[in-house]
Amino acid sequence: MKSKFKSVLFSIIPGGGQFYLGLNERGSIFLIAFFSMFFLSNFALGSSFESFNYRDLIFNLNMCIWIFSAVDAYIFTDNINKGIINLGDNLRKEEENKKLISILLCVLPGAGHYYLGFKEKAYMIFKVFFIVCLFASIIPIGIFKLLVPVVIVYSIIDIISNKNDLCNESDEVFQVLNKNNNFLNKVLGILLILVGILLLGNNLIDEFLNYELAIRIKQYVVTGIVSLFLILIGIKTLLIKDKDEQVEEKKEYEMDYEVEQGKEE
Repeated sequence: MKSKFKSVLFSIIPGGGQFYLGLNERGSIFLIAFFSMFFLSNFALGSSFESFNYRDLIFNLNMCIWIFSAVDAYIFTDNINKGIINLGDNLRKEEENKKLISILLCVLPGAGHYYLGFKEKAYMIFKVFFIVCLFASIIPIGIFKLLVPVVIVYSIIDIISNKNDLCNESDEVFQVLNKNNNFLNKVLGILLILVGILLLGNNLIDEFLNYELAIRIKQYVVTGIVSLFLILIGIKTLLIKDKDEQVEEKKEYEMDYEVEQGKEE
């Protein structure tokens, strides 16, 4: 019998609980993931754009990995003691480790799906994540910062709940994203251009104008451009017709055409 208390206690070091249980590969995955994120957070020290701080995001994700390691060790201890998991079943351990790696890779949404071979969905999720990050970077509105972890959590839940068929046609979120793929590409392209202009303008303004005037100009320009961009996206969204509406319009057009043909005859 393995002690749940010891497994959680050893998890003070991420992966320690798994090493205690004899799950060395699983423990190594947690340990490598934790220290990789730790070094990445130090690398991102001071890296921020406008209102978005990347180091804080990475640090919070690292804490999530630490907590996940302790919870995972506790659950595995319980399953081992109940005989649900056999430590000698290498195939089962390999499948669990692969799933764990894909979940940990979801700190970059889409990476876990790509690792499992679902490239189309991986590109779609990463595209949405990148758009959200750009919005959070240039727009000082809290809701966009909140959307970053939402995309990460969705990516993780999608892998956990659909481990055998991540590209299932019944996935409504994937259907919506796939249907509006061209729209997402345009939004991403516009955002990249906008960020490039803001970065260039930021350096030029700081170079030639005094500090207070530069700050005011930045605020007005960013607010103006972002407001216009959001208005255009809102108008575009309102103009997008539902699939059912398109079908009905097509039927009405065909009926009108048949009536006109009948009159001519």
